Amino acid sequence: MDTHAAVRMLTAAGADEALAVAVVDVAQNAAADQGRELATRSDLDHLREVQRADLAALEARLTWRFAGAMLAQTLAILGGVVAILRLLD
Repeated sequence: MDTHAAVRMLTAAGADEALAVAVVDVAQNAAADQGRELATRSDLDHLREVQRADLAALEARLTWRFAGAMLAQTLAILGGVVAILRLLD
């Protein structure tokens, strides 16, 4: 694409030079994007499966951490109760 000629044609048609340059840049970028590969439905489905697997793994890790925290709290409370009971004897 002859960008200089395109800018000249747009300015001759009444566009100011800044607008003409911007329009030509947009056209060039659109033409360059034509060669890019777009995501397909199977790409998106695969991404969704990967995200679900990642979320399941995260949920499992959080569940174990929560269970560990609950166990630690329970043991601390039981230790406190035992200490109080020993003081009362």
